This record gives sequence, structure tokens and C-alpha cells, in this order.
Amino acid sequence: MMLLMNGLQFKDYERFQFFFIGEGSCADGLAQCYTTGKPALAIPCMGERAFGSVSDDEMVMALPPGMIAKAIAGLQALKARGIGYPIFYLGPLCDPSPVLMQIYPEWWNRR
Repeated sequence: MMLLMNGLQFKDYERFQFFFIGEGSCADGLAQCYTTGKPALAIPCMGERAFGSVSDDEMVMALPPGMIAKAIAGLQALKARGIGYPIFYLGPLCDPSPVLMQIYPEWWNRR
């Protein structure tokens, strides 16, 4: 989900806002997306967990149909820069240079 959101912001960065109501997040997320025309992200409610088999590590995302092409183009641009799944864990003692060279080749070559 993080990469999908990054893909949406790749070309025209926009700060998205998300809300939490505690119950009915599926309906709230869809309604928010429909009324605002912006992506909606929600933490699943108790009903989704109890009846929909949604686990603790999952979230709900609603995306306006008009933004799907933008998201895909952004994901492709990220992939071309070496950003995709799996996301590599660098750790605090690891040298990030090999990954940074792939993600920021223009910057790396100017060093």
C-alpha cells in the first residue's frame, strides 16, 4: 500500500489526509473517496475483522477510478529507479550506497 501511495505522489506531490472513525471504516473510506475524489485509507473496523477475515496488519484503501492510471505510471517510474517489492532493509550498520546508486543515479554520478 505504501508503494501505491508513493506512486500516486510521484509526479504531482500532494499531501493526503486520512481520518479514523473507529467503526464502519469500509463504508467511511468508500464514501470519503467518492465525495472528495481523493484516495481514502482506513484502519479496518471490528466488523471487518470479525466477519471479513481482515487481519491486524491490513488496511482498507479506496482509490478513485480516475487515479488508477496515475498510480500505475508512478509505480512504473519508481520501479525504473529501483524502488519496488521487496523493499530492502538496510539496517543502521549497512552501507546504503548500492541502493542509493539505483534510486538516485543522477545525484550519485555528480558526487
